[in-house]
Amino acid sequence: YIDEYDGAYTFYMFDGACGDVSAQYASILENAGYSSLGVDNSYGYDVYTFGAYVSLDSEDIICVQFGYYPGDDEYEPGIDLYAWTYQENNSGDNDENDPIIGAFASWTNAEKEITMDAVGTILPEGPFSNERESEGYIDEYDGAYTFYMFDGACGDVSAQYASILEDAGWISDGTDDSYGYLIYYFYLPVDGSDTDFIYIQVGYYPGDDEYEAGIDLYAWIYSSDSSEGGDWMYTSWPEADINDLFTGLTTIPAVPGTGFDLYDYEGQIILMAATESNIEDTYCEILENAGWLVDFSYYEEYGIFANSPTNDIELCFYYDSYSEWFIMSIAAI
Repeated sequence: YIDEYDGAYTFYMFDGACGDVSAQYASILENAGYSSLGVDNSYGYDVYTFGAYVSLDSEDIICVQFGYYPGDDEYEPGIDLYAWTYQENNSGDNDENDPIIGAFASWTNAEKEITMDAVGTILPEGPFSNERESEGYIDEYDGAYTFYMFDGACGDVSAQYASILEDAGWISDGTDDSYGYLIYYFYLPVDGSDTDFIYIQVGYYPGDDEYEAGIDLYAWIYSSDSSEGGDWMYTSWPEADINDLFTGLTTIPAVPGTGFDLYDYEGQIILMAATESNIEDTYCEILENAGWLVDFSYYEEYGIFANSPTNDIELCFYYDSYSEWFIMSIAAI
């Protein structure tokens, strides 16, 4: 029906047989990402109101209002539920501190593109705010291209998102509170693989003097045989592809590895190599014998730097003992 007060086309439902399930439905809405706008008992019974943005880019809000009317001489008891769209931009009194901070909204196209690149699928949507920030990056520990989202406005919805993942069929890999807050881990096997798994890590960081509080969410593909060189892009040094990226510049000496990955990450070329041990000293010797200038000045902060004999290419590399990978960035000077 069309509401006579604000003209909104409204959905209405009455159920006189289900009993008072209003608190249960409130919990369902919370788990679905709706934000509570309060409970009103001025009519003699509790009336719940919830809201969520229609989409991440919209100011329009889906409002849901419901309660269990206890009945009187004229009307029978039962659940009354109303749902309508509230157009915030037409209210004339937009509040930047609007209590609707969350939305079970679709991922943006940019977020979908990053997650497809990172894990080959779209993640389940969650109760995150329209102020969240997302990016893709190459993880320095295992070289996995990773989707990352931070949301400092939605509050601690980590348990809600864990429940959403469980309902979507994701498998719990436990929790970790060793960092002083609870982190949830979930995974799914990659189709057709016995060794690759899509992992999601989510937790609410409580904040400190340097970093603000908020939800941290990561998604990446973990390969259980990656440390042995399984599923690498190359099984030998990718000299031709590197030369294509740096046409006419100094040829880079080969890294002694058993498997290699090569990424173009936002214009920065990253090479990962599976090695049988820490080869930093070995590769430094290889470079110096080829006339490269090796610099250990920033080893603790970044790794070992090396400049080509003609000073047209700069390398920065280190051996990561956690992943047992050799990691190197390559840049034209």
